[in-house]
Amino acid sequence: MAILTASNDISDWGGAFGLDTDVSRFDNTRVPYSIIMANNTLTVMRGPHPAPSSDTVWYHFRLRSGGAWGSADDGFFARIKALDTTTLCVLDTANGLIAVQSYGDTTATGTYVSGPAANTFIDVDLSVQVNASNVITTLYLNGTVASTATVSNTSGGVGIARYFEFDVNDTNGFYMSEFIVADTDTRGMRLSRLKPTADGNYTAYVGGFADVSDDNPATGVQSGTATDRESYTFPTYSLANAITAVVVTSSASVTGAGPTQIAQSLRVGTTDYDGSAITLSAAQLLATEVWALDPSDSGAWTAAKINACESGFLAIA
Repeated sequence: MAILTASNDISDWGGAFGLDTDVSRFDNTRVPYSIIMANNTLTVMRGPHPAPSSDTVWYHFRLRSGGAWGSADDGFFARIKALDTTTLCVLDTANGLIAVQSYGDTTATGTYVSGPAANTFIDVDLSVQVNASNVITTLYLNGTVASTATVSNTSGGVGIARYFEFDVNDTNGFYMSEFIVADTDTRGMRLSRLKPTADGNYTAYVGGFADVSDDNPATGVQSGTATDRESYTFPTYSLANAITAVVVTSSASVTGAGPTQIAQSLRVGTTDYDGSAITLSAAQLLATEVWALDPSDSGAWTAAKINACESGFLAIA
């Protein structure tokens, strides 16, 4: 059971969205901004996200609504899909209320509950279990069950959750931050994003840290040579929380001839630790590697250990 991916970077999303730096809308001790979702426009996490080790995927994000939900707030808020893009469940809004709907042999809808209060943070966790018998979706608001729906899946027609997308139907403005995907319970989890602040030991790619830390999906670094390696340093991590994992991500794609795979990498001291090779295509993919333990000693992460690292990636043929 583990973290699958995590994001607080607009480069990891496709569709219509914005970057918002009003510190009242996110925890600026952890992340540099929130992502505002556009009304009635699809915003998709670049996927598919890594596959879970079980039949259940958890999705977590921190939400702040720009206004009170009212009778005009109707329609989908978010949608979870299988690898073949079959819809598994949605967060549905109706007259300012919210509920989960599960999709299988038929459709089942959970209890509608009040939506988030205006200008208030709420931790949203969504559990989606898909097995040979049922699709079971449970919505938690601030750690407490708010709505659940179970539908039969006896035909085996739907698979495990692999895609997440927002399809917000509201004009108040929704500000999302600290997005985490896991195959373990995400309630109580928080995300701290460490943006690159300088080039590290490796600078083989064309471009540098400024091109990957500018929160501009149109910029980045590139390489046409397998074995090229890039690494960056990042701000000092000083929070006292227990650390579940270090997650290294990059939004990556292939253009033209050259390497077709990428591996996320950690450099601890003078040793490089590379993740699994991830095959890329012309479509942007959120490439992810998760280190639950420090790879240099197989021990638990501490702030001091994180601060001794560089992160980056390796081009692979």
